[in-house]
Amino acid sequence: MDLKRMGTAMKLLRNSKEWSLEKESQMLNIHRNTLAIYEENPENMSIGLFNSFLNIHNISRDYFFKIVYDNSLINDNQNREKKGGD
Repeated sequence: MDLKRMGTAMKLLRNSKEWSLEKESQMLNIHRNTLAIYEENPENMSIGLFNSFLNIHNISRDYFFKIVYDNSLINDNQNREKKGGD
């Protein structure tokens, strides 16, 4: 499993709701720096926290992994970041 893609999908979902790191981290009851780390590499993210993430976004695991492996969504997001978007 490509953890970088999972982190990118997490960030993509957060940005799609126009939530700041601060807002989403408060919803997850974690520090915003912790969320930023998970968006870069979610390797150490607990299953419980991952489930909370899915719940606040109101999505299933299946839908999340469709986002992870949909190359067009991930590639579009990475291209925006290279151009200076968040």
